[in-house]
Amino acid sequence: VTGVQTCALPIYHLWPWKSLKVLWTSVVVAPYEDNEPRPVSIDADFVCPWELYQPEVVVPSLSTSQIDMAIETFASALDAVDNSFVFEEPPEETVKNYYMKIAYPISLETIESKLKGGFYRSLTSLLGDVEFLAKNAQQWNEDRDSDWIIPIGQELVQTLTSMLRDAFQRLETSETGAATRAASKKRKGRPREQEEEE
Repeated sequence: VTGVQTCALPIYHLWPWKSLKVLWTSVVVAPYEDNEPRPVSIDADFVCPWELYQPEVVVPSLSTSQIDMAIETFASALDAVDNSFVFEEPPEETVKNYYMKIAYPISLETIESKLKGGFYRSLTSLLGDVEFLAKNAQQWNEDRDSDWIIPIGQELVQTLTSMLRDAFQRLETSETGAATRAASKKRKGRPREQEEEE
């Protein structure tokens, strides 16, 4: 894929790949508010399919409060699930054949780094990466003595998914309530004459 960052494939979410290697040879229309083209390096980037799909209305990245909430949730999930520390960092590159067998290596450290970089644009895309913690553990450990890791990965993903959904829901409810109260307060502070004119 080269050129402008657009994609005419509405079925992008059905792609079997979670990461594509893209060599940009031009400029891209980045998802910034002013929608101005941004020059990019000609070096190859690894991006997710949903990062290539650009709907008519550009979807913003997660907010700072959502990112902070997600990172706090990771810490809570690690405390809640025994032995989940094995998913904190990616496997060493010296682990024989791991990076040959696992097409999409992921760890909590990797996800956190992507969160801080504004990579995720929705909770759905974040949870998509979280799911790979268990999928990779299953694929790599199912025929090994380390198969004890598989149920830990499954429990961690279930715990994270539940906690993230709850946290995002609480945050949304809180922000909606705050916006409603602010609007109400602003309206109460307006002169009566102005309200009558409306």
